[in-house]
Amino acid sequence: MLTLSSSPSKGSEKSLHGAQHSRNLEPDDEATRIFSRPEELMTDLNSASAEQLDAVEGLKGHGYEIVRYRGERGGFSELRQLDEVPGMAGVLDDSIRAQLTV
Repeated sequence: MLTLSSSPSKGSEKSLHGAQHSRNLEPDDEATRIFSRPEELMTDLNSASAEQLDAVEGLKGHGYEIVRYRGERGGFSELRQLDEVPGMAGVLDDSIRAQLTV
């Protein structure tokens, strides 16, 4: 038998059938850190040095190739162009892309 309380506990809500469901409304710290970076903390592909690019988590060792590619092509207009840099195809994921800007 299901017992219903008259007031749901904090962080839970009753469904139409009276059962309580917990739900966490707090933002995920990792998602917040990755996807809401202030632009001044992001690394610009068109102005960063090889050393600055190497400091981005997930790009270590690729800075030189990114700068070389940028010089040959006149810069980046979209982040997806990183896949064209030798050695970068398939390396980038959303957490790395969230740290970069053009």
